[in-house]
Amino acid sequence: MQRAYSRSLRTAACVLPMAFMSTLAGLTGCSSDRPDSDYAEPSSSAIQTSHVSRAPAAPRDEHLMTLAYPTGDRSTSTLLVEQVGGNEVRLNHDYRYGLRVTNLTAQTVRGITLRSRAPEGLRVVKTTATTQPLSDGQNVYTVGDLGPRESRVIEMTVNPEREGAMDECYAISYQPPTFCMALRVVNPVIRVTARGPAEADICEDVVYKYTVSNTGTGFARNVTFRDTLPEGVTTVDGKNVVAIDLGDIPEGQRRDVTARLRASRPGAFSSEAIVSSEGDVIRSQAISTTIHAPKLAVAVKGPDQDYVGKEVGYQVTVTNTGDAPARDAAVRLAASDVGRVIAVNPADGARPAVTLATAGTGGNDVSLGTIKPGESRTLNVTATGNQGGVLSLNAAATAACSERVAQSAQTRIQTIAALLLEAVDEADPVRVGDNVIYDIAVTNQGTGPDTNVRVTATVPEGEQFVSANGATEASANGSTVTFAPVATLAAKQTVRWKVVVKAAHVGDVQFRVNASSDSVKAPAEKTEPTKLY
Repeated sequence: MQRAYSRSLRTAACVLPMAFMSTLAGLTGCSSDRPDSDYAEPSSSAIQTSHVSRAPAAPRDEHLMTLAYPTGDRSTSTLLVEQVGGNEVRLNHDYRYGLRVTNLTAQTVRGITLRSRAPEGLRVVKTTATTQPLSDGQNVYTVGDLGPRESRVIEMTVNPEREGAMDECYAISYQPPTFCMALRVVNPVIRVTARGPAEADICEDVVYKYTVSNTGTGFARNVTFRDTLPEGVTTVDGKNVVAIDLGDIPEGQRRDVTARLRASRPGAFSSEAIVSSEGDVIRSQAISTTIHAPKLAVAVKGPDQDYVGKEVGYQVTVTNTGDAPARDAAVRLAASDVGRVIAVNPADGARPAVTLATAGTGGNDVSLGTIKPGESRTLNVTATGNQGGVLSLNAAATAACSERVAQSAQTRIQTIAALLLEAVDEADPVRVGDNVIYDIAVTNQGTGPDTNVRVTATVPEGEQFVSANGATEASANGSTVTFAPVATLAAKQTVRWKVVVKAAHVGDVQFRVNASSDSVKAPAEKTEPTKLY
């Protein structure tokens, strides 16, 4: 008797039990409409966030077994019986197939029935045909009458209750040739494992690896992988879900998934994958990873006040308060526009002094290397104030995978008014009866303005006041000459006056000048000696 084979890599035979063969001697009625086929496993495909090894999809075409009755040849037979359905079925899952009976002749064929006994472990759930059970355990399925070339399909639903190969055979009732259906009951079992680091640095990619295996029998169909990542973690290309179609997985094979992830902040994160296959849902064990990160703090210390032109010392300290190394740490130093940074030196002296990249108010970048958790780097910074106002030293610290932090210290730069008083006679000695001129000058040699500058001159005995003029109006009262105050005398500014006197007696005299201001409370005094003859 001829055997038929399915397209599966496993062989299923069409069996005609001898109990039903009394009228089939010599016939070759079972055949397959399709030849055997082998499938080569394709190469694995790369996914941006994972690498998946792919296997061939199992054949899912309908498996067609046929019986032409009574000759085994369609061209000379009356009826064609066909079984249509897959040749693999899941354990304890309903399996549906059809029995199609076709009248091959141009005449009506009447009273057609099929007879079958279900094999042990295969339970008939339901059928669309009228069924009559027999005492010997067989069931009779009524097809009825078929007109010329007419077909009728009996829909069958069975449920396998054991694994292994099963053969269910059907016989035509009136001259019962038999028709066998090959059915293999399988039970694929999906297992998923997950691996990942318990700790990681925020600067590094976090690699999670998953293995999805079929440890059962038969194909695990339409397997999908999905891992919804926790908040704060994404794939390297910015996605918050790892979703992959793994296709069909044959028994004994596996698929590997690799996900490269990045954390946007430190903390503890947990994730678990979900694998689905035709209604079965499997969860992996959770992967928990603690992400460590550096965290910088910067402190700037300096004096509250100083004076124009003086060196002002600051101390800048950068500390890593995080729990991971701060790599490529650096600090940028800059002074406000009333001053500039003139020197930077490490406080510990272990490294050479820093050469300033720019002068004036431009920033200076100082490399600090790698700062371990809990460690600090301290710099001694020297600045100078160019003018009165608030000098601000600004320090901004950065490191790889760490937020930028900044702090500043302010120093009020004071100005100083310093008066220089001068009094010089234009001629010496002077003949009695002649005039002599005294030149008076007040200069602010300081760094800031002075206010309410007051000057008086005293004419000595032996000389008589004649006149006075200059920066402000002069008035004489006896031997005292008083000049109106100068409201503001700017830094480096000079004001001048002239006093004209007459030599009245022979002798040595001293012309005296006094100056005071809001900054010079005790009057400054200047005398100029002159010889009268």
